[in-house]
Amino acid sequence: MDLAGPASLTDVVLPSLVNDVAALSRRLVLVLDDYHVISSPRIHESVTFLLDHQPDTLQLAVATRSEPPLPLGRLRVRRESVEVRASELRFTDETPEERLLSGETRGVILTAIERLSPAQRLVVTLRDIEGWTADEACQALEVSEGNQRVLLHRGRSKVRAALERHLSPAA
Repeated sequence: MDLAGPASLTDVVLPSLVNDVAALSRRLVLVLDDYHVISSPRIHESVTFLLDHQPDTLQLAVATRSEPPLPLGRLRVRRESVEVRASELRFTDETPEERLLSGETRGVILTAIERLSPAQRLVVTLRDIEGWTADEACQALEVSEGNQRVLLHRGRSKVRAALERHLSPAA
């Protein structure tokens, strides 16, 4: 049998590979690094075949500097892909301590908001998180401007107090 022809790759070799990988008892990760260098349509077709017939035991990792000519839209829609873009890999001036603190601080704020009364939580969420105007919040919640202002002030004060407790040095 001649396996050199283009049809035999997708008719014989790749289906056999897919079947062998599917029969594995543990997961296999196939890493294709520097995929942006590949220009052969035959290779793109082969990888597309693998994506179309990917067994549960195969995890495909493609590292590339540009959008590969592969049908990734379907994987994105089904949330079966994880993509890390160049902007997410760039170094920042933020130290690990600052990054940790910002995550912890965000957690303290969210917890403080969750502990507000339902009315205060709604007003703080609409105004400070969703960016609604005072008029929009008043209309949506059917409260007076004065009531909205009091709820917002009390809610913000409780969140601020929780943040101050978190950030103050331990005595």
